[in-house]
Amino acid sequence: MTEHQPVGLTPVQWVATRATLPEDLKPMIDSARDPGALVGALLAEGKGVEAVRCVAGALPAREGVWWAWVSARHTARLKYGDGLPPLLKLALDSVEKWINAPSDDTRRGAWSAGDALGIDTPTGAAAAAIFLSGGSIAPAGVPETPPPPGIAGSLVSTSVTLAVATGAPDDLASLFDAYVRQGLAVIQELGGWDVAISRTWETLDAQQREHARASVPPDATGGGTPPVGASSSTGAGGGTP
Repeated sequence: MTEHQPVGLTPVQWVATRATLPEDLKPMIDSARDPGALVGALLAEGKGVEAVRCVAGALPAREGVWWAWVSARHTARLKYGDGLPPLLKLALDSVEKWINAPSDDTRRGAWSAGDALGIDTPTGAAAAAIFLSGGSIAPAGVPETPPPPGIAGSLVSTSVTLAVATGAPDDLASLFDAYVRQGLAVIQELGGWDVAISRTWETLDAQQREHARASVPPDATGGGTPPVGASSSTGAGGGTP
């Protein structure tokens, strides 16, 4: 069993663990009948950041990035209208390209545009989530290095939280509610919490095994186990969710 595997945990417990909810929220976790109820309770208590982390932790990478992209785009339009700064427009377009056609080229293109914009921005964080969702994080043409397992979900959470903070600094609760509900709608489109958790765990489990193999040091003769190549993308095929 890996640390991400839902065996032995209820869906609520698994989501809470993925979201690294603090110990003082245990009564809320224990009383929630399902992850959606937990997210609703968090929002009701003004804990929007924690609610975002729960949703992000349950979503597969591609669907999570789509959610982050929608949130980042909405925030950008709140601030700039249709006159988006060129770097921001390029980064949003690059993230959208990967969502519609995941590949190593679109993954690296999104990272390049997001890094130029700044990964401390909603769109930049979404681009970083793409880059770290699967495939090698080493430069092209050198031995492959897989990303740390599960980090893409954390960056999706960061992206959505930044979108709230920059989009409605004087009314965080309303934007947290709107964006979290968008994320919940994505989970429903996937078939519900059980389906989303199952898909996410399968990816995390594969990433952990791949990361472990790639971390085996070479033996004394210079051989050893070479890194196993990652797939060029994580998530479903083409088409925006």
